[in-house]
Amino acid sequence: MARIDSRSQTEFAISSTVLMEDAGVKAWAAVRRLWKGRVPRSRLVFLAGKGNNGGDAMVMARQAAVEGLQPLTLVLAGGRPDPATDPGRMLAMCESLGIECVAWPAQAEKVLVRLQEAGWIFDGLAGTGLQGALRPPLAELATRANEAPGRRIAIDVPSGVGDGFRDGNTSVRASVTLTMGLPKLCLYLPAARLSCGRIIVVPVGFPPALVRDPLFPARLPRRAHGAPWRAPFPPTPIRTGAGIAPSSRALPERQARRGCARPRRPGRASVW
Repeated sequence: MARIDSRSQTEFAISSTVLMEDAGVKAWAAVRRLWKGRVPRSRLVFLAGKGNNGGDAMVMARQAAVEGLQPLTLVLAGGRPDPATDPGRMLAMCESLGIECVAWPAQAEKVLVRLQEAGWIFDGLAGTGLQGALRPPLAELATRANEAPGRRIAIDVPSGVGDGFRDGNTSVRASVTLTMGLPKLCLYLPAARLSCGRIIVVPVGFPPALVRDPLFPARLPRRAHGAPWRAPFPPTPIRTGAGIAPSSRALPERQARRGCARPRRPGRASVW
């Protein structure tokens, strides 16, 4: 996905700011479809790291504010983003609209109160660029979000989930994951799948030529563990004609749907 993002900018002159805005606006539209016209009256809390996922969360928070949804809280995890970056510019827009911004861990007590008040928590702490396990102060905030009573929606991937995710790693446990552009392979890893909930692919403004580019090849064996391929943890809707994208390749949709194999022993599955 990083390569698609980079090539969108260098080959198609689509700026990173436009890509972030497009992703956040379309993710928010997906949330409104999930709500089926209903407007929640409880607090909406947006968890934002300093990276692109945090920027997406800020775009969504701004859309909520523009639509008049209240109360809103934006949690800035691990410090404020650089004002010269896309997330920094998105934060300035949120603050100009009067969205409540609180810092984690500097204002931990207030953040914990807001999490307990939240009906919906939007997770934009960390994305696919995470190397290794989620670390402090984000790991503790993810744990606190999991303990909160509200429903959690992950932006792109649940924070902590990546290609190297392992059993025991800390991650946000989402009821819905809005993954951008292409479904990510890490969402279907057996260790991570239960953290992802329902997976919805949000089509963003990547040029179609890049999404279909053969430079992102992959193939799956027809059988594994002596059993035929089966759908990944039904039901998991995948709304795209493209593929599953780990950090360096994409899988065709029909392989995405068959990307888990059920072994002889019940209770586990494998992804290849």
